[in-house]
Amino acid sequence: MTDDGLDAFRKNLKRRYDRDHIISPSLTLLLVLIPVFFYIILKYVLFGRYYELVYESRILESIALMITLLIYMAIVFSLYSRLASHAKRDMEWREILIGFAESRGADTARLREMHEDITDRDRFPMLIPINLLLGLMVVFSALVIIIDDLDWAIIVLMILFPTVEVFKMAMPANLLYPRRHEKEQIEFTRALKEALEPVGINISEMPGVIRARTRAETIRLLVCTLGLYIFYLLWRMFVDMNRHIRYQHSYERVLLAQLEGRDVELRTDTKGGFVRFRKKPTELIIAELFLMAVCLMYLMRIAGVALDLVNDRTNVTIIKDLGLEQFYQGGMLLAYLLLMLLAIFAMIGIESGRVLSWRKVIRSCILFLIPILSSMFIYNISSYTHMFDYNPYISLAAVYGITLLMVLSIPIRRYYTPVGKQMPDVKEWVRFVFVGKLFPDEDDEDKSLLHRVIYSLK
Repeated sequence: MTDDGLDAFRKNLKRRYDRDHIISPSLTLLLVLIPVFFYIILKYVLFGRYYELVYESRILESIALMITLLIYMAIVFSLYSRLASHAKRDMEWREILIGFAESRGADTARLREMHEDITDRDRFPMLIPINLLLGLMVVFSALVIIIDDLDWAIIVLMILFPTVEVFKMAMPANLLYPRRHEKEQIEFTRALKEALEPVGINISEMPGVIRARTRAETIRLLVCTLGLYIFYLLWRMFVDMNRHIRYQHSYERVLLAQLEGRDVELRTDTKGGFVRFRKKPTELIIAELFLMAVCLMYLMRIAGVALDLVNDRTNVTIIKDLGLEQFYQGGMLLAYLLLMLLAIFAMIGIESGRVLSWRKVIRSCILFLIPILSSMFIYNISSYTHMFDYNPYISLAAVYGITLLMVLSIPIRRYYTPVGKQMPDVKEWVRFVFVGKLFPDEDDEDKSLLHRVIYSLK
């Protein structure tokens, strides 16, 4: 095959599903309701039988509030992280197109200048601070539960400080980046079109699909709706970037064909996109529901450990040493918080189509064995954690069932196989759960958070 100078562009497009993440707004925002379900179930259902508890009201409200804020932080971070990943791919995308234009003898001075300006603006330096604040929030949440005589003002400060800082760091980019990015990309493709026309190559410029609103209009709507317009803005954080990614993927197919010399016209449809994005398999809904149940179960376990601690319960485990038992309880509290955070990230990324998201779901299922086994072999019947016991054998069957579904379902494995790649055998997927890469011929530079962090600091 003759080298037409587009191999790098084709590779960039093949890996776009791994770099551009579609995040379901409905599913993700449902996560925020989990602490609400938790509070209702515990306060008005279970505690009808456990009315003798002294601290349940304060501790349950504190846990529900902390987990709600933690979920918001995780969502905001996930949205911010996908902007960094998309910006990294588009940086390479522009470099490749400029290189192609130069190889055809086009004048690329203006393109180079635009590319450098966009690259300078597309930095996401808050990835490290947000990660640290997420960890700090987990530690603060555990301390608020363990230390029951903390002043309320200190508790509010410990809970709100990480949350407010994360929102300050990430929300401006989440709200404003999609529109700015699309505008810059339209200008770049327009300049590329103008540069290629003198050398006999005709392409289409990228169309705009994100509606722009002025600050005055936004403020006016916020005032007129008494602030309720903020919920629409939050919804737009998901929808705008999802829509831009879908349209860009459709545009890229046409752009590649035009660069190859084929006569293809760009058909725009500002309602639904040029082509349908990859359709999510119906089987994934089962995994999504299971992950939601897992998050709720972790919340129940956190409440059980918290009630043991604040009510000074002892001999609630098979550990005989009191100090060691208290240390174990604190460790389990941190473990449950971290495990729930991992399950939240798995749930947020499940529709992205990234193969690493598939692995996160499997690992979240496997790690769910920790509370099941600890309840079966470590905690005594006197522990409050048994208030929230779920049948361990049914739970184990559910874990195995979801794991087998994710591994054996052909539609699910096809959904997580990058476009243009052959779907690996089942044994390769099983090995990938624990070690290695599923597609060894591809590098991992854009698959790791660490790489995006390093890129943001350049």
